[in-house]
Amino acid sequence: MKHIKLFEELINEIGDAGMKIRPWRFDGATSDYRSAQEFKDLEAKDNEDGEYEGESWYNFTTKQGTDYSVSIQYLWMSDNPLEDGYIYDASVDFYAGDEYDGRMDNKMSMTNKGEVFEVMATVTDIVLSWINEWDKVFYIDLIKIEPKVEEYERDMMHAPGFKAAMSKRGRLYKAYIQKQIKKLDKKYLFTDRKARFEIFPKDAKKL
Repeated sequence: MKHIKLFEELINEIGDAGMKIRPWRFDGATSDYRSAQEFKDLEAKDNEDGEYEGESWYNFTTKQGTDYSVSIQYLWMSDNPLEDGYIYDASVDFYAGDEYDGRMDNKMSMTNKGEVFEVMATVTDIVLSWINEWDKVFYIDLIKIEPKVEEYERDMMHAPGFKAAMSKRGRLYKAYIQKQIKKLDKKYLFTDRKARFEIFPKDAKKL
């Protein structure tokens, strides 16, 4: 059980000093819009459907040379008192190498366990940057993060009181959320709601 003890010790050490963020880049060719402001100017003002589903994509490469893609999928809605509409929810996924082809299970994955903390630090930095940018333009009601559950953990998902943090990846994600959520420009809280984590504004609006 030495490897389990080591994993837990590493989780406890997650923090600003241990962050190993890799250089990352916004993928404008794959994303629907280049910025929150562009989305507001070109889509939100003239949208006649009352909602829009979009994606923001980012890329980075680990020190070992593994390419990763990060997708933030968002649903914008206009049917509320807010003049420019709001982000009803956003979800985060990331993929290693050529893993994403539109057909595969798009749950978060890490192909190399030795890269796990490097990958998590970089994905976290991307998500915080996205939230800080879009929150300046739109009210964000909810961000969802659903950790992938390993095959040997699937039985626990059906147990009463199952929480995302009960899985190995879930504990890792929770540690990053707890220690990095303070970097958001506005105050956000989070909760563990069964199989996913939900991040929401402290001063949530009734929409």
